[in-house]
Amino acid sequence: MNLKPSSSFTISTGPSVNRSRGIAQYVQSVTDTTAVHTYGNRYVFADIDQFQVSMTTRVNWTLSPRMSLQVFAQPLISVGDYWDFKEFRTSEDVLVFALRV
Repeated sequence: MNLKPSSSFTISTGPSVNRSRGIAQYVQSVTDTTAVHTYGNRYVFADIDQFQVSMTTRVNWTLSPRMSLQVFAQPLISVGDYWDFKEFRTSEDVLVFALRV
């Protein structure tokens, strides 16, 4: 939506909704000195179902032909559901994911 309350002032705003799924979202790393192939850390990943809602707002104010002020704001709310946790490891120089049990 675009508003122009005066010739030197404009406001534009609009919502955005996004849902996405991923199979390898980083969750955390855990120190483990026996994990020599990953430099002493175990890296945990999981599948994710993510939902985001945002509202982009931009305000332009023209002060003179050579100067203007612009304000941009984008509040965001995001939630995610993780499942099927797995760890990242190496096996004979091939990068693989191993299911975490």
